[in-house]
Amino acid sequence: MHVRLCPNCGAAEVHRSRRRGVFEHILLRMVSRRPYRCFACGARFYDHRRPVKVKKQEQTRA
Repeated sequence: MHVRLCPNCGAAEVHRSRRRGVFEHILLRMVSRRPYRCFACGARFYDHRRPVKVKKQEQTRA
């Protein structure tokens, strides 16, 4: 399962944001980063192109 979390509030409701200016169009592409925006708090941040893979927690039997 792939999850991308907002570094500001920790919400999982984030979406890709449009790239702005030379910095984002050229430099971010070189370092494999993309801009994202959080639906919950509105924060804009840069993250890896591929999200970090999170392992599902195994359910324990009671």
